[in-house]
Amino acid sequence: MFRVCPENLVRWGVSFCLLLLGGAAMAQQVSVVDAETLNSLQTRMPEVVVLDVRTAEEYQAGHVPGAINIPYDQLPGGLAAFGVSPDQPVVTYCRSGRRAGVALQALAVAGFDKLGYLQGDFPGWAASGRPVVEGPCQNTVVAGAECQCGTGAC
Repeated sequence: MFRVCPENLVRWGVSFCLLLLGGAAMAQQVSVVDAETLNSLQTRMPEVVVLDVRTAEEYQAGHVPGAINIPYDQLPGGLAAFGVSPDQPVVTYCRSGRRAGVALQALAVAGFDKLGYLQGDFPGWAASGRPVVEGPCQNTVVAGAECQCGTGAC
């Protein structure tokens, strides 16, 4: 389903982080997804959930189009606000990979088994020249309250 990029050293960093967190079996299930592949997945598979696990402020400053924002420390519970189920593929990213690794561990423990990690995180996406969404409109969960674009309220 996801194209694994074995040449990417970040994959090893995320796997190592997951191993440190006790997710030895789960580390083998995470696919590293580059920006081009994620863009293609979003077009071909609308059920793919792109999950930004940074803070709401970081998300608002710029994020991958179509991404939802749930800070890593509010997972997996925050996914319920968006109706995300464990049978959906989820691709996570943050700024450097640390929070994405923690999020992947939490998702695996919660039964999610179609997990991906965005190679290069958000800085890599932006550097690739892909579109970036900025501004006050947020699809985010803040302290358990869901905020949706176009509602005018959180």
